Amino acid sequence: MSSLDFLKRARIALGRWTSRRFARRPFRLRPGRPIVSFTFDDFPRSAWTAGGPILARHGFAATYYTSFGLAGRDGASGPHFTHADLRAVLAAGHEVGCHTHAHCPAGETSPETFEASVARNEEHLGASFPRARFRSLSYPISPPRVGTKRRMGRRFICCRGGGQIHNRGVIDLNCLRGFFLEQTGGDIRPLAAAIAASAAEGGWLILATHDVSPRPSRFGVTPAFLEHAVNLATASGAEILPVAKAWDRIAARTAG
Repeated sequence: MSSLDFLKRARIALGRWTSRRFARRPFRLRPGRPIVSFTFDDFPRSAWTAGGPILARHGFAATYYTSFGLAGRDGASGPHFTHADLRAVLAAGHEVGCHTHAHCPAGETSPETFEASVARNEEHLGASFPRARFRSLSYPISPPRVGTKRRMGRRFICCRGGGQIHNRGVIDLNCLRGFFLEQTGGDIRPLAAAIAASAAEGGWLILATHDVSPRPSRFGVTPAFLEHAVNLATASGAEILPVAKAWDRIAARTAG
């Protein structure tokens, strides 16, 4: 390994460590009926055109994390959403979450620039869909900086990162853990284990991916894999809710 590669890996590891430990907004998650949330980052069109019908057959809604700066463009996960897609997603009862306007890498972008991109994304949403608003955020690409976490904690009810584990015990609302489906490499066993572990502890498992296609990008999954995920989540006894509604359910359960 070259010295540059070592330094890069060390910087990434340090970023993850500081992101997990600082600017936290702790909340004790009481065990109860498990919750699973399905989320799509970047909002590729296929997440709606292929993923949407799978969720609809089961009567479930998801969270589509949206960067308006990507709208109508092609990316690594295929063509991104159009305004017509977004209108249809909202009409179908899905949550639209914030992913910054410019798809800013959370670990490499200054907190000031990151927040400005979030504000621009919010303005774009309000101008296009006056009745809609972002309640949750997903950090693009990398773990957030401490200053970014602190700022986002003042703007959103909760924010999601990665981590490949469910949320349990004392959780961090400024950076909830997420489980990326594509990181299983198409193997259903790690996903089944994650769903079972969350169900056993009455946790909150937030599943994430990007495109949904018979030939997905390295950031996406096949329709068959997503169908498996939905079936496993259903069989676990979990309640399937978008991120914001999941938090509403958890908050109400705690208050009660």
